[in-house]
Amino acid sequence: MKKRGEPQLDERKVSASELAQIGVCERLVVFEQRYGKSRTMAQRKAIQRGLRTHRWFYRDRHLDTAANGHYVIATQVTTRACHRVASALYGWLMHWSAARPSVRALLRPIRWCIALWSKAVGRGNGI
Repeated sequence: MKKRGEPQLDERKVSASELAQIGVCERLVVFEQRYGKSRTMAQRKAIQRGLRTHRWFYRDRHLDTAANGHYVIATQVTTRACHRVASALYGWLMHWSAARPSVRALLRPIRWCIALWSKAVGRGNGI
């Protein structure tokens, strides 16, 4: 039986974020406990942006599950094929060290294209 003044089970729970914030600024935690949290306009807009992105991601991932499943399988097949080819090439190069400079010269343009692509994607200019 619950005693008078004893907090209910829900009131005793503390999230990991709240614990981390206590470590950062105890005064802010006390202030927010007394007066409530006050978010700036920029924070409210950022939260709304995050919620919209989350909804978009969820809708994109879950509405078209059949197509996404095919993409995953195709990616796994391609990845496994690349690993097999790379493993075979590595084993061959271990025995034929004279061929290493030629293989490096052949792979350099591929590496260059991947580097350009990753920079473009990093800036948000998907190719």
